[in-house]
Amino acid sequence: MVTSFDPLRVYYYEDGLVRFATHDYSDSKKKKDTRNRFMHLTNYSINKGADGFSEASSVNDLDANKWTLTALWEYLEKQGTQTMPVRNAIKDIVTETLIS
Repeated sequence: MVTSFDPLRVYYYEDGLVRFATHDYSDSKKKKDTRNRFMHLTNYSINKGADGFSEASSVNDLDANKWTLTALWEYLEKQGTQTMPVRNAIKDIVTETLIS
């Protein structure tokens, strides 16, 4: 949330939503792959009709196609990924975009 531009005052909400496509991405040049909406888009209204779509049964349902941002950070940390550099880069991008 931006409450002021002069001076710049930005509040970052720590949680949010992460959406995943229902089909794994492929960089194949095959025409059928380039037109596969379920591979390239994460929009709920598109993916809810796909084979393999999974509605979340709880906030931390990691088999679902939509997670909380907190669940993603926790998952990545358990995989050995340091998430703070990514989080800081996101904040920097948002801040620099607002400054520009």
